[in-house]
Amino acid sequence: MTPELTRRICFTLGALLVFRLGTFVPLPGIAPSVWEQIFRSQADSTLGMANLPSGGAIHRRAIFALGLVPYVSALIGAIYLALVYLLPAALVAMAPIPFYFGGASLLIVVCAILDLENHIRGFALIRTGVSRQ
Repeated sequence: MTPELTRRICFTLGALLVFRLGTFVPLPGIAPSVWEQIFRSQADSTLGMANLPSGGAIHRRAIFALGLVPYVSALIGAIYLALVYLLPAALVAMAPIPFYFGGASLLIVVCAILDLENHIRGFALIRTGVSRQ
C-alpha cells in the first residue's frame, strides 16, 4: 500500500466516524417531550419513512439526521439558478434576438426566501412546543 492510499483510507474512515458520531449529537433548542409527541403521532407517515434510511437519527434529533439530502437539494438549486442566469446570456450570444428573463430569477429567489422563512417559523414552533395546526 502506498502512503497516498493509506492517507485516503484514513481520511475516509475518519469522515465516516465523524458522521456516525454526529448522528448521536442532538440538535439544541428542540424540546424532547414535544418531539416525542410529534414523532409518536406521525411515526407511520413520512416522518417514520424518513427515519428508516437515517438509521434512527431523526428520532434522536441528531445534527446529521438528514445526511446528504440538504446538500444535494442546495446543489440542484444552485445549478438551476446558474442555468436561469446563464441561459439568456448564451442565447443572446448565439442569436441576435433580445431575450428578457430577469423576472424568473427574481421570482425564484423570493420563493426560496419565503420557503426558508416558513422552515424557520416551523422550527421555532417546535422549539416552543406550540402545535402548528
